[in-house]
Amino acid sequence: KSQCARRKPYHVVLTAASGVYQEWQTRIAYYHYRKLKERAPCSDLGGFTRLLSTPDGAPDGLMAQIPTVLTKQLANGNCDTCDHGFVVMNRPWSLKQLAASPDWSTRLAEDYLFIMETDHLLLRAPPNTATPASPVAFGFYYMTYKYDPAKLKPVVERWHDPDQVDPIGPSPLIIHKAQLAELLDPFWSLCLQLKRDPQANAAFGWVLEMWAWALAAARAGVKHQVHRTFQAEPGGVGIDELSMYNIYHYTFDLDVAQWAWSKRRFMTSYPPRLTDPPDRRSRASVRTFVSMINEAIDSFGDGWRPALKPGQGEGGSLRPSRAGGRGERETSAVVDEQ
Repeated sequence: KSQCARRKPYHVVLTAASGVYQEWQTRIAYYHYRKLKERAPCSDLGGFTRLLSTPDGAPDGLMAQIPTVLTKQLANGNCDTCDHGFVVMNRPWSLKQLAASPDWSTRLAEDYLFIMETDHLLLRAPPNTATPASPVAFGFYYMTYKYDPAKLKPVVERWHDPDQVDPIGPSPLIIHKAQLAELLDPFWSLCLQLKRDPQANAAFGWVLEMWAWALAAARAGVKHQVHRTFQAEPGGVGIDELSMYNIYHYTFDLDVAQWAWSKRRFMTSYPPRLTDPPDRRSRASVRTFVSMINEAIDSFGDGWRPALKPGQGEGGSLRPSRAGGRGERETSAVVDEQ
């Protein structure tokens, strides 16, 4: 009881877009959230909401399975409510819609939010050390002008002192709701400014939205608690130790001898069960990743296939993947073809 009494719960907000690619990732992420919440009832894990961005806010096939708030996806184009050819801008846009909706106070009952992504696997519940003035964020090695001073410093210093910008992004993030609400408008405004600035757009590239958050927070005087162990991002042959991390972020490809994995091989189909990597060459993070993915896939049984949208008839099945050429759920599709 004493441990539970010390809880400082946050509401988990998983930002997601429509389509099969993020659908299967979301189902795996939600499975491990539920497992961890049951296993650690006195942790700071609170409720869960999938913040789903779709064209016209249309529902998808997971509405009955996962608590969801629908938001309208940005239109194509270069207007103030357009995506500027950069789909990631739907994250700040959907958060703005959430903050303006009744769900902000009714569904999201906790004082703090934990912003996560579809390709996050929860290893252990992150402790909520955030305060109303100081959020918790992950320190990205590339989110500093020092990563490429010649390219980044001249751009960053146009908006803020480069040495006063935290090396973070808007996810993973634990933040007080009131503080997030105050930062959303400047966050969105900077997304637009940076996309419309040729020098900034070229320098920041695929992490432009992350720079928009870092700069908006810095300009508002917000200093994050930068935790390097908030998440692990193993790539290649993996890493030996995961015990200090809270999240496994499977953004980078894995490649161990003749065994390989890339989430990008499954843009239009669900991944089948993974084979085990070579024992002698695989590191602990690779074995943990395979185990967590397979455990989630197994839990869905024959339901591991694209979900039917409301009103859609029977259908939806695994399509052959480019990685292995087989669609059967029990067959691996992550073996290197070469």
